[in-house]
Amino acid sequence: MGIERISRTTVPRTQVHEWAHYQSLLRGDLELERLLGQRLKTWVEDKSLSNPLAIRWVYLVWNAQLHYIRNDLDSWLNGPTTRDALAKMLAELGDYSCPGHAEQSVESLRCEAATFRVLRSAFPAIERLDSDGDWGTNGRRISVKSVLPLELTYRIAEYALRAWQTIEENVHARRIGRIGLLRLGATDYVSRARIIAFIDRCLEEVVEQWLGQGRRDGEIPNECRFAQMTTGQLYVAVVDPADNSRHIAEMTLEKKTDASDLVSVSCDKNTWYYEPISGAWLTRRLTDALDKIREEHERGRHPIEGWVNLFIHPRNAKAVWDNIDGIKSVVSDAMKEYEFPCSFCLFPEWSYVLTLPIVWSFRGAIGEELPGQIKL
Repeated sequence: MGIERISRTTVPRTQVHEWAHYQSLLRGDLELERLLGQRLKTWVEDKSLSNPLAIRWVYLVWNAQLHYIRNDLDSWLNGPTTRDALAKMLAELGDYSCPGHAEQSVESLRCEAATFRVLRSAFPAIERLDSDGDWGTNGRRISVKSVLPLELTYRIAEYALRAWQTIEENVHARRIGRIGLLRLGATDYVSRARIIAFIDRCLEEVVEQWLGQGRRDGEIPNECRFAQMTTGQLYVAVVDPADNSRHIAEMTLEKKTDASDLVSVSCDKNTWYYEPISGAWLTRRLTDALDKIREEHERGRHPIEGWVNLFIHPRNAKAVWDNIDGIKSVVSDAMKEYEFPCSFCLFPEWSYVLTLPIVWSFRGAIGEELPGQIKL
């Protein structure tokens, strides 16, 4: 979130799937081309992704900003001994029908890489596995799952908005100078896909009606409700097709006041990270992760133990720290239904309240063997 610079170079919608432009830029970094070239090519050429620029890495290649992708990967795993592990991780990225799913998969790998850095501090010989778990050391196999940061939905929406403003035909999109994202509480695939589809397929028409016809209010059935709040601001609510009273996304848009190519994207102060993590939400997410680990444990040829990450947004860190006993109680209760060893790690992100990961382990899981103070 923050100030974004809209690319001055737009792309016709008919050319957004043409790989040649992306490929010519990717050749400037041979290692990135080796690691990601085929996967990016698949995403770009996939016509089921109506605008592949909504995937951050695809947009960065198209905009000749390869150094940002390089920074991402360098922050995941560093040192020559980890390049093979990195290649194995990236090979897990698949074909997706929605940019949001691709972003979620990339985020999952980022979280897994954070786990690798923690485990490597105590187990230098740890390596990436090809089957039956994600990481292994001294005969132990560890399956890593992460409760993904809740602000991921906001980032996915932001990338979709940037992609919307990059399409040449979307002339009204580039007349917007400020966007406020409000209450994007959706964390499931279907709702995220609907938000992205609305931005890509419908938002230009809504803005055109607002700016072009000067309507003071209006409604587009089954897609969104919108009304002009002030002379220069539009409110948009994307509704759930199954329940018109439920909004899966809300945003405000404001017209530019100058010829700048800058656009501000912000979150409303009422978004999730100002509120404590609820026990019900955490239980639901932990159960989803533990169920997946149990499936791997039961069908694998080797015993597998679990590792579950919970990433803590800096604005939520104090609430987590103040309620640390309650969160541990939720984790302990969730583990009562499972028989395999498992570690839980609370990862603080850029926080001055929580500065080190907190690891809880059950049934002799590998977390018990980690040093008491772990620095990322």
